[in-house]
Amino acid sequence: MYLMKEKRKGSQLVKHFFFIINTQFNTSVKIIRSDNASEFIVRPMKQFYKEQGIIYQTSCIDTP
Repeated sequence: MYLMKEKRKGSQLVKHFFFIINTQFNTSVKIIRSDNASEFIVRPMKQFYKEQGIIYQTSCIDTP
């Protein structure tokens, strides 16, 4: 879990997390799930997911 001061830093943190997992654990992220937040579904992030072979999922609306 990462705590953010600004929502716009979300995409940077996802990329940072991806590279940490890749280098420290020698494995790859397969799926990322979020709560329909716009910072995770903008075009650059969709392109990043596609390039890395990551499946992006969203949670159901209005569910905890």
